[in-house]
Amino acid sequence: MVHNIKDGSQCMTDKPLLLADGQHCMADGLFGDLDGIDEARDVRGREKTTLEKLLELASQTVSFFSSNFSNKFKRTGDPPIRRDFMLIYSYTHSLLDSCWFDETDISSFVKCFDDIDYNKLESKILGIFTSCLAYALTERNREKGKRTKIYLNGNGAKFDYLFCCLPDFDELVIENFNGDYIGASNGIGSLYLSLDIPLEKDITEVCGDSEQYFKILSTLRKEKKTEKRIVGINLKGIGIFEYPSCIDQIVLINVEGENTCASCSVGMNDAFVNQLIAVNINGHYVLSALCSTGLVNHVVAVNIEGFEAFSRICSDYIINKIVADNIRGENAFSRYGLKTPVSINQMIFNNSMGLASELKHQYNENGLTTERLQSDNYFQGGCKELICIEEATSEQLKVIKRERIEDILRLAHSLPGKPYQEVLEIADELYALRPRVPEGFFGEKIKRYKKR
Repeated sequence: MVHNIKDGSQCMTDKPLLLADGQHCMADGLFGDLDGIDEARDVRGREKTTLEKLLELASQTVSFFSSNFSNKFKRTGDPPIRRDFMLIYSYTHSLLDSCWFDETDISSFVKCFDDIDYNKLESKILGIFTSCLAYALTERNREKGKRTKIYLNGNGAKFDYLFCCLPDFDELVIENFNGDYIGASNGIGSLYLSLDIPLEKDITEVCGDSEQYFKILSTLRKEKKTEKRIVGINLKGIGIFEYPSCIDQIVLINVEGENTCASCSVGMNDAFVNQLIAVNINGHYVLSALCSTGLVNHVVAVNIEGFEAFSRICSDYIINKIVADNIRGENAFSRYGLKTPVSINQMIFNNSMGLASELKHQYNENGLTTERLQSDNYFQGGCKELICIEEATSEQLKVIKRERIEDILRLAHSLPGKPYQEVLEIADELYALRPRVPEGFFGEKIKRYKKR
């Protein structure tokens, strides 16, 4: 098993390897017996680098949980769940207190694991450890009044569960990675903040301290006033950005894999996503089950293809507005609005997406059909205002112009192929064009949108 750093810093393998300063790093098993890193280090009295410290802490964390508490991680082959972060962070946060690191150190750490080949449990623990690093750094920087901006380019490397279950962050950009559940289950919601007696017992068993759970819960409950943005570019794998919640802006560009950003805005009564931008997404069930237990203000979707794409959306809550261009796939937009009187306030779409072609001419009582599109009854349990750009009436053209739909689609189409810095600039423009949310759409009045 080999772990590389491509920028010429350190390297870990299952054999002694020469480090940049002439020392050796011994590894054995998953991360190696880092306690035995070359005797010459002790002789010369060289302090461990920040990267070495992080690698040791990761090794210790993976070994500790995989050896002693593997039974605490339910369904290890399934998507990560938020309680997994709470469990691992309860163990790592005191260890990280003695290790100071920055965004560059996190990037160097991730680069150590090129095409890792661990079992599901070890991969999940390591992935959540990266989230522990990002969360700890975010909290430290906020105390100094600084925003934390993390950018990683994997150059095609595989890293399952990278930055999964990250409860809070400022800006996170993940580019050119392969792996399952990258960035999944991110964002703070009621699932994090509610009391969980079984989890409290597990953390007490892990830490030997019943207060650790409440200390972490108190930290997570601190008021967060910063906007959160997560961006994924050129990613491939299952469940990428699945189960996001309480995030201001999500941007996905050139992503391949089933369940991409599925179950967006999931949690309890406070779950929300202000803007979701998805361009060139391919795979079964992509963008499915949106708003199952939360709200989404603005969805911009361009070139989406997959079986049941956008299916089962708005089962319990609603989407304010959707701008869609070229959404294709069998059963796209099927089985939506199962419980809500109005699932989508407004949807503006381009003919090329297929609504006016194959889907429009097929009868499906749970999907978009010719009968429902032409009937006022369609709006009951469906979309309050449906506008096809090519077939818009004079009044609808005024809406398209007023809401700058052409600008939104132009910007979205321009995202692929841009350097990440330009992607962020375009994302800022798109965020500025998001619609105003109806009064009470987010916040204390959220319950009035849910059908009981």
